Amino acid sequence: MSTTNKLPPYFLKIYNTEQKQRMDCATPTVKLRYEIIEEFINKNKYTTIAEIGCGMGYPAVYILENCPSIKEYIAIDPGPPHKNMGEKFEKEAFAQFESGKFLNTTSQQAVKMYPDEYFDFIYMDHLFHMSNETCILVADIESWIPKMKSGGILCGHDSNYKHVREALNKVFGVTLQEIIERQNYIWWVKL
Repeated sequence: MSTTNKLPPYFLKIYNTEQKQRMDCATPTVKLRYEIIEEFINKNKYTTIAEIGCGMGYPAVYILENCPSIKEYIAIDPGPPHKNMGEKFEKEAFAQFESGKFLNTTSQQAVKMYPDEYFDFIYMDHLFHMSNETCILVADIESWIPKMKSGGILCGHDSNYKHVREALNKVFGVTLQEIIERQNYIWWVKL
């Protein structure tokens, strides 16, 4: 039986709304960003994941439900405005998964909690909201790179925004790869 059916109603509502929007669009086969992440994780059998900027957490629940190789999934979000949702997320949705852990902290506080070469996969979903200053985004991205294992993937989305694009170009240059489907603008680099 699918774990998604056991989720709290507010998570199911968000998930079902996204699925309906996809089916209503002109190209319903376009993948949602967390389905793209699911493919990266399952293809490489990654075990140690961080999601920075998890918001209300429904992508994390989807990924945990659909990626059996995951041994540890760290969902990071500083709140507000997500603090109360994050606590609710941790208690009601994340509790179903032994491998899930929610940290109510900033990216820069969280990065200090982990040793170098710890993560197989890091998803940065916070850059657009973090700052409009390219130098701050560059420093944040660069602080997470040492935390990646060799062969791991560092990725995110919102590469269509100027300040995010500038930061990504400064850090990665031509090694940056993208998947642009609908409104995803997923960027990724294999390290």
